[in-house]
Amino acid sequence: MKKKISLVLVFMMVFAVFASYSLANPQSIPNGPWIQPDQNVSLSSLLQPEDVEQRLLDMERRSKGRMETEIIGYSSGYEWPIYVAKFGEADNDNPKILIDTQIHGNEPLGTEAVMHLMQTLAMSNNKEVRDILDNVTVWFIPMLNADGATIFEIEDYGDAQTRQNIQYWTPEEWGLDADTDAPWYHVSQTWRGTPGYDINRDAHPHLDFDLAVHSDQHSPCNEDENWGGQPGFYVTPEARALRDVFKELEPDLYINHHHRGSNIESEENPELTTLQILGQFVPLDREDTIVDNGETYTYTLTEESLDLSRQVNALVYQKLQKGNSLFGQITKYPRVEDFYGGYGLPGTTLGSFSMNDTAVMLYETRGQSTRDTGQKANGRYIRQSLDGIYETLLGFATGEVYDIDPSFYEDEIPEAGPRITVPDPGQGF
Repeated sequence: MKKKISLVLVFMMVFAVFASYSLANPQSIPNGPWIQPDQNVSLSSLLQPEDVEQRLLDMERRSKGRMETEIIGYSSGYEWPIYVAKFGEADNDNPKILIDTQIHGNEPLGTEAVMHLMQTLAMSNNKEVRDILDNVTVWFIPMLNADGATIFEIEDYGDAQTRQNIQYWTPEEWGLDADTDAPWYHVSQTWRGTPGYDINRDAHPHLDFDLAVHSDQHSPCNEDENWGGQPGFYVTPEARALRDVFKELEPDLYINHHHRGSNIESEENPELTTLQILGQFVPLDREDTIVDNGETYTYTLTEESLDLSRQVNALVYQKLQKGNSLFGQITKYPRVEDFYGGYGLPGTTLGSFSMNDTAVMLYETRGQSTRDTGQKANGRYIRQSLDGIYETLLGFATGEVYDIDPSFYEDEIPEAGPRITVPDPGQGF
């Protein structure tokens, strides 16, 4: 169901949408595809929350017991049900993997990829699939931010989605004064015309964190100040749902899927990257401590879980580079230390979960949204994520992932190249 609204595109919105066009340096070398200035981009082919629900329930019915679905919560605004799809039990001895996609509502291709993968796991009798099902427990949250994913229309612009959910800041709910400032990752007005949170900043290493109990921890600092590394507060139902699934599964690996703008591989090779990956989000020497009911809890990143993160990222890089691959331009995601003065992102789900003895992997598919690349490119990027996640599951099933030298991650995967904007239309595409 497409939500329809009519909004006046005020100056701030116009700037946010078109700044990359007006500020772009002249470029003609980077390969595309690029959106043409007069090109109409429809999002109608993307899965919507009701589509995800219908397909999940159909898969479960046809899986003959392989797959179990469960509603783990409801979105804050539209109250869409949020589903987890389970392949395997949490209490077995297999390696356990948790995968979520569309934590940012306008980053949809991960959802498309894992829905394809789940269908294969639910119905295929291929030997590799059977090996995965026998030897790996994998749970999927295929659309965490259903509010943001819900397509709406902007007058004179067209289809749109939002990064944030739909949710007001309610300080009294958490025992705070009514005039207490919102967390820095809350936006008072999104494109949709509603307030909302960046769910991917609403996480804390202490998985039982409750702002109503730990209200002294609330820090309404601005974004520039907070990049130094303050955790979030689990104030969104979506983040709490993810947190609860994480606690239930206690995964060995957590995969978080996103979109990013466009980067070239390097100054020497101006080919556009198709994927950026990353396996570390906090430094090894960081310790986060919190007191809860008189007990002191300390969270840190372990070398063991970091090595597994490196192995998983290296495996995906190697598999997607193999042979005459369409996915040749893969780099690390820009090191957070370059931007934030260190690996200081415990407020992201990847950062918080990695401080709970879990390996992590970030997928950043090219294109800040599908508007950046267009429909023709989407199939390629969906296939890239599908192949990478499938190879990860297979690598755990066969044990291949454990044979990879963790140093490959640092030594062989290229660092991120320069970020670029949409080329100047006058320079060609």
